[in-house]
Amino acid sequence: MPGTAIAIAIDMASPIRVTMNPDGTCYPCTIYKARYGGTYEGGRWVAYPDDVIPEDAQGGDPECMAWFEENSWSVGVGSTPNEAAAHLIDQLEAAALDGRALLTRMVDTGLVWVAEEQLAGHYKSLQDAAEYHRKRKLDRGDD
Repeated sequence: MPGTAIAIAIDMASPIRVTMNPDGTCYPCTIYKARYGGTYEGGRWVAYPDDVIPEDAQGGDPECMAWFEENSWSVGVGSTPNEAAAHLIDQLEAAALDGRALLTRMVDTGLVWVAEEQLAGHYKSLQDAAEYHRKRKLDRGDD
């Protein structure tokens, strides 16, 4: 949906948070060429939802194979970097359905992104949210 961002927290020991921007990019997201050409990873390119790639995901044969067998739900793979990034979003949205990921949808007010829950709890409408943030921006002297 245009004008929508998605923040994703993966239910792991330390939750990973990913924000999907309205332009389809996400942050943080590290896309790298698969060390084993897709043999263990499942694709030539891998998209991981963090700035730091787990050591075992790039480790020796047994470590890499074991890591991807256990964690394939939390990464995207593809024959190109764009395919890997798109697959990552699909994987995380699927993980949200069974409780392994928590998605917070963000709405673009035209000036800032606001979580749907915040929008529903604090503003009457998207226009009210945009007006509120426009006034705050003017009050601070931001251009």
